[in-house]
Amino acid sequence: MKRPELNTQQDALKYFFETMDAEMIDAFLDGDKSESAEHRAKSFRELQELFDKFAASGDTHLIAVQGKCSNCFIGGQGFTFMGNNSRNYISILFLKKGKRIKTLHECFSMRNSKYKLNLKNQFTIGNDE
Repeated sequence: MKRPELNTQQDALKYFFETMDAEMIDAFLDGDKSESAEHRAKSFRELQELFDKFAASGDTHLIAVQGKCSNCFIGGQGFTFMGNNSRNYISILFLKKGKRIKTLHECFSMRNSKYKLNLKNQFTIGNDE
């Protein structure tokens, strides 16, 4: 996968999701200063486990399709990331405070810019299936 120009924090986070790079996602998130080191480490492990599930399904990278939440965080922006081979997916909102993305949040009500994505199984973070 050719690396695009990463001009914004969102560009970088999207790219590192597509390449399933949990370390770089962790590095680019500002996070909540009150968040404990243990919580941040757990979030990192869960993200790595998610990417391991995609890899175990035969995926070498993820394909991002932009979307917006239609339920809990109405209008919140993010992406549906689907496996390049399995078509398994997860939808993630990039929640901002000001101009910076502070946290990632799973979305179960993502409306994507492309109507029919031909998705298979929805993966979740922290679910040991």
